[in-house]
Amino acid sequence: NNQDNEKLNEPKENTNDVSSTTDMSNKHSLSSTIDNNHDVLHTSTSFESTPNVQHGENRIILDMHDVAGRLTSYHNQLNQYVYLTENLNELRINVEHIKTLHVEIEREKPIVHNLIERATNINEQLSMISRDLENKRLEVSIWNRI
Repeated sequence: NNQDNEKLNEPKENTNDVSSTTDMSNKHSLSSTIDNNHDVLHTSTSFESTPNVQHGENRIILDMHDVAGRLTSYHNQLNQYVYLTENLNELRINVEHIKTLHVEIEREKPIVHNLIERATNINEQLSMISRDLENKRLEVSIWNRI
C-alpha cells in the first residue's frame, strides 16, 4: 500500500490536459481577434447555431478583417502619394504608384463580392457588414481617382 500511495503522490504528466489547454488558448485567441461585436453578429434567425455555422461565421469575419486591413493600407498609401510637387519625375512616380494602388483596390472587388455571397448564406447581419465593406472599397477607390 505504501508503494501505491507513493505512486499517487508522484507528479503525473498528462499530455491530454496540456493539449486541451493549448486548444482552449488557441480558441480564445481566435475569438479575441474577432471584433468585439461578434455577439451581435449571432442573430436568432432560422439558422441554428451549429459548430459548422459558427466556424463559417468566424472564417468570414476573419476574411472581412483581412480585406478591411488591406483597404485601409491602400487608402493610407494613396494619401502618401497625393501631393503637388514641382519635380516632374516625382510627380510621374507618384501617379504610377496611385494607378497601381487603384488596380489593387479593384482586385479586392471579387473578394468582397465572394464574402457578400458567403455571408448571405450564413448570417444576414454578416451580409450587411460585408456590403458595408464593398461601400468602403468603393469609397477608397474613388477617393484619389486620377
